Amino acid sequence: MTGKQRLQCLTVLGASVFTFACGGRASLHTNTKPALDPLRGSYVFFASGTDPRKGDYFVAGSLTSDGRGNLTGVEDLKRGSTLDSAVQLEGTYQLDSIGTVSATLFDGTAMAATLTFVIPSGSAKAAFLYNGTGTGTVQRQSTSGFSNVGKFDFKLSGKGEEGEASASGSFTTSSTGEISTGTEEFEDGIFSRTTEALTGQLGTQLGRGRGVAIIELHKFSYYVVSPNQIILAGLDRSTSLFGTATAQ
Repeated sequence: MTGKQRLQCLTVLGASVFTFACGGRASLHTNTKPALDPLRGSYVFFASGTDPRKGDYFVAGSLTSDGRGNLTGVEDLKRGSTLDSAVQLEGTYQLDSIGTVSATLFDGTAMAATLTFVIPSGSAKAAFLYNGTGTGTVQRQSTSGFSNVGKFDFKLSGKGEEGEASASGSFTTSSTGEISTGTEEFEDGIFSRTTEALTGQLGTQLGRGRGVAIIELHKFSYYVVSPNQIILAGLDRSTSLFGTATAQ
C-alpha cells in the first residue's frame, strides 16, 4: 500500500469514528425504549372465597398496568362484617411465556395479596385467583362512554341477615343519577319482598371507573367494565351482596 493510500484509509476511518461519536447515522448505540408488554392497560376484577382465618369474603377492584411490571389500583374488600373500602393499591407483576400474570399487591399495610390470571382477550373474561383462596374473573376495562343516566337491569347474590340472599330487578335514573322508577325482587333466607317503587341513586364514576350506588336499602361501590356494564360490590356491614348491572 502506498503512502497516499494509507492516508486515504486513515481519513475515512477518522470520519467514521467522528460519526459514531457524534451520534450520526452510523452510531453503534440506539436509544430505543424496551417494548411494553401485553398487560399494559386497565382491568376490572372480582373474586369471592373463604379465608381460613377470617371466613367468607368478596373483593372487587380496578387495576392499571404500565406494561413494565408495575400495577396501581383500587379495591373494595368485604370479610364478614369487616369492610375495607376504596383501598389504594400498588404492586408488581411478572409474565410467563404463555401470558400468565403473577402479581403482588400492597395496600399500605404489612399484608400483601397475590393475584394470578391469564391476560384476557378482547372483552372476554378470564379466570382470576385472589390470594390463593378466592376465585373470580378479570376483564379489560373501558370507562369511556359509560353514563350513570339511563335504564339498568341488575342481579345480585351473596349473604343477607337471614341466610343466602339474592336480588334482581331494573331501575331508571334521572339526569342527576337518582332512581326515578324501578322494581326489585329480594330474598334473604325465608324472607322475601317485592318493591314496586325502587329508590336510590347511581353516582357518577370517580377515579379508575369506581363509583357509589344505593339500591333501595343497600349501598354498593361499582366498577365500570364497559359503556354498558358495571360490577356491584356491597358496602353494607350486615350483608354481603355483589353482582352486575347492565345498561339497556
